[in-house]
Amino acid sequence: MTEARENEWLLRYSAQILLPSIDYSGQLELANKTVLILGAGGLGCPLAIYLAASGIGNIILVDADYIELSNLQRQIAYTDKDIGKLKVDCLANRCRLINPNIKVKPIAKWFDDNLINNIESEIGCFDVICDATDNFETRDKINRFAVSAGVPLVSGSALGFEGEIIVLPNIKGINNKNKSTGCYHCLYPPTELNIKDKDENCLGSCSEQGVVGPIVGMIGASQAYWVISILLKMGVTQSFRHRFLGNTRGWVSSVINKDKNCKSCNSGNIGNSDSIKLANNLIEKKSRKYLTS
Repeated sequence: MTEARENEWLLRYSAQILLPSIDYSGQLELANKTVLILGAGGLGCPLAIYLAASGIGNIILVDADYIELSNLQRQIAYTDKDIGKLKVDCLANRCRLINPNIKVKPIAKWFDDNLINNIESEIGCFDVICDATDNFETRDKINRFAVSAGVPLVSGSALGFEGEIIVLPNIKGINNKNKSTGCYHCLYPPTELNIKDKDENCLGSCSEQGVVGPIVGMIGASQAYWVISILLKMGVTQSFRHRFLGNTRGWVSSVINKDKNCKSCNSGNIGNSDSIKLANNLIEKKSRKYLTS
């Protein structure tokens, strides 16, 4: 890095470098991290934009959806000119405009079994998974993958005047049956209702049941904060949920304890499938090839 480029780098991130918990070394650490964002909608937009601006060196965006007029009320990265275009392409371009020093890789696919089975060739290595999707079936799949692969997960959701963030920072601890920290399924067991019923009756989506725009912005921005906290090891060790309640205009926090009957994080079958073995090999590589040098 030339002196001129280093000076520009220091000036760009000066507000964060001034913080003792980040400092120069922490900012360099962020530049060498990779974050996987699943979903480029109302949550994914502020999440990706804030991570880009904060200096996360590599961002991978996964979503196969196209921009519609009804998205613009809450998906702040897009304009009328973007209607009909792929969300991941437009969001990637927006992130690059905000911070040309980072690398953004858009993947126009759904996070399904096919993508998981080809995770190495399609996505590569990553340090944190962000769930910014809007349906329980995908959240179910993301939780199982994160727990099995041993990758921290930050999940967000919003509906109506409420939203919540679920942070699973210590996935390896979750996989240890002797630990007390839980996963997404310990809080929301998928066996309580079948996925179709749960999706329609409990969680739904913003396009189906409605949401006030700033709520998704609050949750997405908060996800970005917790991602940075995890990457810099800022004392985040226990799984927890932060929930914003619109009727009281306040936040409620609770620890997520392990459910001994959870089939995701308490199962003897975890880590046995070929896709999960592949994911574990990716995460545990000592020599990692990032998208940037």
